Amino acid sequence: MQLLYVIWDWFIYETNIFIKSLTIPLVGASLFKVLKYIYQAINERREKRSLFPYFDNTAIREAKRNYIRTKCQNIDPANEINYKSSHAFSTKEDLLNFFLKKVFSLKENENRFYLILGDSGMGKSTFMLNLFSRYISLFNFKLSKNNIKLLPLGENLDIIKEQINKVEFPNNTILLLDGFDEIPLIENEIIKDKFDEIIDSVKEFKVVVITCRTHFFTSEKEEPFELKIKKFNTSGNGYHKVKKLYISPFDQKDVSRYINRIFHFYEIGKKRKANKIIENTYDLMVRPMLLSYIKEIINSDKKNLNSSFDIYETLIENWFTRESNKYEQDKRNDFRLNLIYFSYEVSKHIYKNYKKNGIYIPLADANKISNKFKINLNEIEIKSRSLLNRNSLGDYKFSHKSIYEFFLAYLAFANRISSYDTYTIEYNLDKYDQAKIFVEDIVRTNRVQFALPNLYNQEIKYNLELYERIIIEKNKVKELKIKWLSGTSFKVLR
Repeated sequence: MQLLYVIWDWFIYETNIFIKSLTIPLVGASLFKVLKYIYQAINERREKRSLFPYFDNTAIREAKRNYIRTKCQNIDPANEINYKSSHAFSTKEDLLNFFLKKVFSLKENENRFYLILGDSGMGKSTFMLNLFSRYISLFNFKLSKNNIKLLPLGENLDIIKEQINKVEFPNNTILLLDGFDEIPLIENEIIKDKFDEIIDSVKEFKVVVITCRTHFFTSEKEEPFELKIKKFNTSGNGYHKVKKLYISPFDQKDVSRYINRIFHFYEIGKKRKANKIIENTYDLMVRPMLLSYIKEIINSDKKNLNSSFDIYETLIENWFTRESNKYEQDKRNDFRLNLIYFSYEVSKHIYKNYKKNGIYIPLADANKISNKFKINLNEIEIKSRSLLNRNSLGDYKFSHKSIYEFFLAYLAFANRISSYDTYTIEYNLDKYDQAKIFVEDIVRTNRVQFALPNLYNQEIKYNLELYERIIIEKNKVKELKIKWLSGTSFKVLR
């Protein structure tokens, strides 16, 4: 205590105005940092205790870092050919505010069951972690707190059910269940029946929020709506319904906010490169997961960041790696290559049936492809793990037409026939301008090896070191150019 008096006397009577003007802000800043550190430490400890053993502090910090608030909408964005088109006719709302201020804060809520649907990479798990963290935050004064529990359905379902049954006061507990599409299904098991089974096990909870990939359900009609849980009231009773919310893709403001967060204000050059990449990848980057790779692309040792082919190859390869990492280590290589070869065959099928189906492929045809070419993917993996997205009618397409054109260009170039400087390809690219750009990028940048294997190496036991080699002219110049002679042939200009 005496020490505090000495410091006070020194500050009041013995220091000049200049030192005081410096000391006060420094003390204030130091105090703010200390309080912030204490606040974060307490919150992290509470989160770790609540989420153990399924999520650790690293996962929580990653979910919260650079987080752009998730929006939801009333119309499935997958019904649009391009994601950007979905912004025109849908009503959007901040999803965190919707639950924190409207759903969780109500003492009595007629809607107790919520299903959040979103395509792969749209940030469903990231949202759930942020929702959980915001709700238990020390600064969350407005809500009369209920208990809250977050569980991943991709874990052993029997163990998850045990965890659910251990909750002491379910009628005073908010239950967040992440990844309904991650539940392993028994052969011939109906998805709707599995959903009803989950709902029946959680029907006593105050509010239940479940996330799922949109295309896990065969069509919009198959998405759950009316539940088998009765309501008792004076207006004729009836049954509880599940309220569906679709995660909105990022808009331009969201993308700009993210770029400004991951790069420092003085990294103007990197921001410029990032915006150029976003411009060259159309609306692929409206998916938070794909956008998160942009820093990795810019900081990589690749020199051809102005090559659309390089950028797409990096994004697609990361996607395959992400999906394969959900399997045990000894199964990852096989699954990754099954996804790649499946993508090749789907691209060829779409090309052959373009006049009939456009860029869509019926699920039945996708299953036939898997069986015909002995690609070991079940229907759930085709619907939930591949690069395909479902529209409300039940037809599938690549998440963007440019991904289809990427595979088409790669297959066309890999199987070209050469005659001196003139090359003939199998596919007519007259109607595929982006595919032509991809081919031009390959030639212009003198690509020697690819991250994706050659289709015809499928007969060889999966070996990630197998790459398609490009025949490089002995006297190559710094950059080669292409002159298209027709949709199926081109000449390399030295």
